[in-house]
Amino acid sequence: MFDPNWVIKTYVEYGEIIFDILTVHREAYENTPQQVDFIVSLLRKYHPDAVEVLDVPCGDGRISLGFLERGYRVTGMDISPSYIRIASEKGQKHPGSRFLVGDMREMNLSRKFDVVINWFSSFGYFDEATNQRVLENFIDHLKEGGVLILDILNRDHYIQKMAAVIYEWRPEILVRTRKGNFSLRYSFDPYTSRLTVEVKGENLSEPLYYSMRLYSLHELIKMLKSRNMEVLEVYGDYSGSKYRLFSPRIIIVARKKYHRDDEEKAPPLRDEETPTVRVPKVLKSGCAST
Repeated sequence: MFDPNWVIKTYVEYGEIIFDILTVHREAYENTPQQVDFIVSLLRKYHPDAVEVLDVPCGDGRISLGFLERGYRVTGMDISPSYIRIASEKGQKHPGSRFLVGDMREMNLSRKFDVVINWFSSFGYFDEATNQRVLENFIDHLKEGGVLILDILNRDHYIQKMAAVIYEWRPEILVRTRKGNFSLRYSFDPYTSRLTVEVKGENLSEPLYYSMRLYSLHELIKMLKSRNMEVLEVYGDYSGSKYRLFSPRIIIVARKKYHRDDEEKAPPLRDEETPTVRVPKVLKSGCAST
């Protein structure tokens, strides 16, 4: 059964172990500069005057630090004290850095930002109502005209490429880290669209869990529009390719609308471009052509 507080045990009580497990596969960390460059290119296009950035959850600060090195003022927040300790140590040389321990479900920083970034599949951890509240918290921390950048795994890609195998076979993956050896057992519930990973290991007295609600693009757009957000563009990977039906990721750039009296203040896009979604052509046989 889904435990809405799994993040407490996984990221707070066992944060250091989970960090080791998550960083075994170095791909995400090795291309961090590429990811930061991509996000910065989005800001230069959609909010060139941005200065204040909120990165939540920030993990160990790998994205935050990239922004600090490029001159942005960054506040990073994460529920894991272990991650914040790492981020704070790395960010000491940057006067514009601020790293806080906090729960994005109850986030209230008493200030607003030019940009809020939720990066690398860090949305969807909770039940439907709480996920909506988390999204509202992101938006509430944006200035008018501010930009939200949301990056998650594309459910449609996952269903096509992975879920059938995991749902039928529930494969187990063995991971060796500095903290010991662990097994990761995956499952996917098509009724709730939740991906769950069960973690067992020699240094764990009981299993840990990672659980995430996978969203399709239309669901996210509906959630954003209901909160006065304008979707500016959708990308499908970290190289900046436009979103396609089976793109590996959904990277949404959305702007918080101005109040009606201030609509004329909304800055134009750097390059005027209508948000597009590319859908594969359908052949007469019914097969999709890319």
